[in-house]
Amino acid sequence: MPSAGSGIAHSPKGAQVKLKTVLAAMTAAFTPIIGLVTPALADGPCWGNGDEMVDSACGRDTYIIDPGVHTELTPQNIQDVASHYHGREFDPNFIWYTQSTT
Repeated sequence: MPSAGSGIAHSPKGAQVKLKTVLAAMTAAFTPIIGLVTPALADGPCWGNGDEMVDSACGRDTYIIDPGVHTELTPQNIQDVASHYHGREFDPNFIWYTQSTT
């Protein structure tokens, strides 16, 4: 049987107090570290909003479908490449809104 000074909680209330103390200490220890971490950016932000994104060449190699600089994506752009993405097991929801309603 553990002795009273062994640091093992002997009652549910004692266990809760010990757990709260440990969690508070861990939070206090890691909060400054988390606050110092910044998000990873390749070369900084390329655009600040959607309008700038349309007119930028930055990051286009990561687009799933790229209609080209100065061009917004249309339902027809997506329909044109639908078979390509279906063949790569993209979920059909990827193109659901491009379906003609007429």
